[in-house]
Amino acid sequence: MAVLSKTGITNGATIQTGHVTQSVDAFTGLVSYDITLSGSLTLTGSLNQSGSIRVSNAVTASSFTGSFTGSYTGSFTGSLLGVASSATSSQIVLGSSFPSGSGIIPNQPFKFIAGSSRTGASPNTVAINVPDISSKTLGTNCFVTATVSGSGGNSIVVNSLTAATLVFESQNPSTNFHYIIMHI
Repeated sequence: MAVLSKTGITNGATIQTGHVTQSVDAFTGLVSYDITLSGSLTLTGSLNQSGSIRVSNAVTASSFTGSFTGSYTGSFTGSLLGVASSATSSQIVLGSSFPSGSGIIPNQPFKFIAGSSRTGASPNTVAINVPDISSKTLGTNCFVTATVSGSGGNSIVVNSLTAATLVFESQNPSTNFHYIIMHI
């Protein structure tokens, strides 16, 4: 790949077309250039990335809004919230731990699945099939939380995990809720 160059750019010299076009070619993608940025980068608008991202030092931010598709390997500090319309894939989140009181220390990363659903009118249950947790046991290597959408005195609980099917039950009929599944 080409490298942006200041060769020929000196005080009192004539600026040549190539001095300007190399930057235009680099930033429009016409010619592939290796570009190194030093300092901070502020981006307004979308970032459409293809290929890999290599990070040599920690990436930190006070907040992030958007979506992520794919896998993640590394350490994570902070909060991670996500809602998907269905649980069709999982991402790896390293640096996690079991709840306090557990004598088990994980020797592999957690996988994270998030989604939303709605219980039925009668009975007040819904069954969700999640193939990734087919051989898991609730409270041992699979942990599920569910939260009712909105406010009020309604509640949602996880009734059972049989094969790959989680059964949620609400206090009232037709309850919208979000769920988070963490498993190893």
